[in-house]
Amino acid sequence: METVLRESLLHQYEEILSLIEVLPEDFILTNHIPDKWSIHQNLAHLGRYQEVFHQRMEKILSEDTPEVGRYSSENDPGFQNWVPLPSQEVISRTQVFRKEFSQQFISLSAETLLRVGTHPVFGNMKLEEWLHFFILHEKHHFYTIFRLIMRFR
Repeated sequence: METVLRESLLHQYEEILSLIEVLPEDFILTNHIPDKWSIHQNLAHLGRYQEVFHQRMEKILSEDTPEVGRYSSENDPGFQNWVPLPSQEVISRTQVFRKEFSQQFISLSAETLLRVGTHPVFGNMKLEEWLHFFILHEKHHFYTIFRLIMRFR
């Protein structure tokens, strides 16, 4: 696995802590833009998506070229279980799972990282490309959180 991807899996989530560590909980919970997620909802989404993504990667590891559908938080009861949690618990759970998740995937062999899953938009993607997809998706939500902080603090 390339170094940047490995480091991102291991350490990228830590970036969120530096963004929100001084924010009061009421700011994190507030929907600052109507019909858009709060910082907390973005965090809950990232925590849940990490679980879903792990399940998808397990599918790619255990099946030959499986179809991997698009994820929708709105249609995921698991996401609704994350939203009522306090923000600090969301972060803690995500950190704990991320440590396990990262260790599992950075230990995969180069050959295993060539396994393929089919995305409905991007087509066939190797496991390493799926991991890039995960990292970029997470960065997108970090950017969203950063914009909310800068615009409404």
